[in-house]
Amino acid sequence: MAGNNLSLKAGTVCATCNNPDPCLHTITIDQFDKKKHIWPEEQKIYLSLLDDGKGCDGTIQLESKCGKPDCPVATLENHDEKIPLQAGTATPVKLYFKKPGDAFSRPVKVSSLWDYLDNIALPTDMFSEPNEYNLITQGCYQCSNYAKIDVYPTVEFQVGIGFSYEQKGRERTWKERTSERIAAQKNMKNAKPKNKNKLRSGWTLHTDQFEIAKEYKVSAEYQLNVGGFERSKDFSYATKKIERYKTIQQINKIKKFISNLADNLLEDKDSKVKSRKMIPLNINFAPVQMGVAYAYQRLDDIVNSSHYIGFVAAPLLKTDLKLNILPLLAMLSRNAKVVEFCNKLIASKALDVYIMVSLDLHISIAATLQNQSWEFFEPDGKAFTGTLDTGEGTKLQGGLTGEISAAYDKEALWANVSFKFHIGGSTKIQTSLGVALDNHSDGLDLVCYHDGIVIDLKFETEFKAEDRRGEYFNTKKSKQYEEKIVLGKPHEIENSPVRVNLFGKSRLIA
Repeated sequence: MAGNNLSLKAGTVCATCNNPDPCLHTITIDQFDKKKHIWPEEQKIYLSLLDDGKGCDGTIQLESKCGKPDCPVATLENHDEKIPLQAGTATPVKLYFKKPGDAFSRPVKVSSLWDYLDNIALPTDMFSEPNEYNLITQGCYQCSNYAKIDVYPTVEFQVGIGFSYEQKGRERTWKERTSERIAAQKNMKNAKPKNKNKLRSGWTLHTDQFEIAKEYKVSAEYQLNVGGFERSKDFSYATKKIERYKTIQQINKIKKFISNLADNLLEDKDSKVKSRKMIPLNINFAPVQMGVAYAYQRLDDIVNSSHYIGFVAAPLLKTDLKLNILPLLAMLSRNAKVVEFCNKLIASKALDVYIMVSLDLHISIAATLQNQSWEFFEPDGKAFTGTLDTGEGTKLQGGLTGEISAAYDKEALWANVSFKFHIGGSTKIQTSLGVALDNHSDGLDLVCYHDGIVIDLKFETEFKAEDRRGEYFNTKKSKQYEEKIVLGKPHEIENSPVRVNLFGKSRLIA
C-alpha cells in the first residue's frame, strides 16, 4: 500500500524530493555488493557483480506512493526470465551469470590457445559480456528502468607453452621447448605487483598437445575455470578444432623489428635526403627459442581483474643483418667522383657496399596488467623501471661494422678497362649501437639506439688498360679520395624510431 507516501495529488510530480515518478516512492537494493543502494538518491542504480557459480544473493524492495493497489508493477528482467517483485516488501533474489544445469541459457564462448597468446601484448578481460538484469517498473503513466545489474563470472585461466621456430625460405620448423615454458611460468609466478594482488597458487594444470602448424605439435599446460565451473575441456576443444595455425604475434614482432631497423636506423629529420631506407642484402636468423606463460584472474571484483605474463626468449633474435648503403652514399656524398662511382656500381649491380648489423637478443621478464597499469619484473620478481639491457636471462647486444668492397668492369670499343673501387681497413664506421627494453607509462618496447653513424670514407681508384692481345699499352694509374659522410643522426632510447612494442602500447615519439 502507498501509506504515507501518497503524493499531494495523484499523478503529480513531487517538487521537493527530486523524484519524477508519480507512482514510485523508493527502490532499495541491498546486500548484493555489501552496500545499500536507494533510488532516487541514486538516479540510476548500477551494480556489477561476480558469480562464482553459487549465485549472487540480495534483496530488492519497492515503496509505492500511488493510491491504486499493486501499483507500480515491477520485474527484474534479462533475456531468459522475468523475476516478479512485490511492492512494500523486501524480495529475496539470487542472480547468476549462468544458472547451473540450465541447458537453455547461453553457452560460454571459449577461445583457442592461439587467440589468447596473440592478445598478451595488450590483453583484455575474459568473458567481459555480463548477464544483464534490468529493473522495470510499470506505473499508471510510465514504464521506467531505474536500476541495472550486470553479473560477470569469476575467471581463473592459465596457459604455458614453449617452442622453437626456424624459417628457411618458405619452410617453417616448430619444435617443443619444455625448459623455456617452465622458465616463463616461473617468471610469471614471481611477479609481485604493487597492489599485492598476486597470482594464486594451487592450480591444477592439464597437459595436452596442440597442432601449431601442419605436422608440428607442441605441448601446453592449461586450466580454465569460469563462474566456478571447470571449462578446460572447452578450451582444449576450441584449440584442437583449428587445424592449422600460421604463426603467433611474438614471431611477427621479430620480423617487424628487422623491417623497422632497415627503414629507420639512419633516419635524419634535418637532412634534405628524407628517405634513408636500406635494402637487406642478406639475413641469417638463428632459431627462435621462446616460452610464454599467461594467466588471468578475476576473483574479487571487476575492478581488480589481473593479467600475469611470463616471457622468455633465448634467443628472441640472433642475426647478422647485411644492409646495402650504396644508394645512400650516392645521395649524401658531396664529392662528384664518389657520386659518379656509386651510380656506376649501382647500374652494374655490383652491390657489395654495406653495413653489417649484428644482434644477439635474449629476454627473460614478467609483466602484470592491473587497473590499466603495467608493471614489469626481472625473473627474481624485482620490478624495473626506465630501461633494461642486461640481467638474469636478459642480454641485449648489438654491433655495427662497415664493409665497402666492390668491383666494376667494363669493355671499351678497343680495350678492356678495369676500374677497381676498393675500401679496406682504412674505412671506418663510427658509432656505438645498443639495444634496450624501454619501460614507459604505456608499455614496454624493444628499442635500438646509437650515438650517430658516421663513415670516414677513404678509397682509391685504380685504372689499367690492355689491348685485345693482353698487352698493356698504358701504365697503371690510381687516385685517392677522402670524405666524411654522416649516415644517420643519433637515436636516443626515448626517441628512437627503431622499436617494436612487446607489451601495452608503443611509446609516442614526437
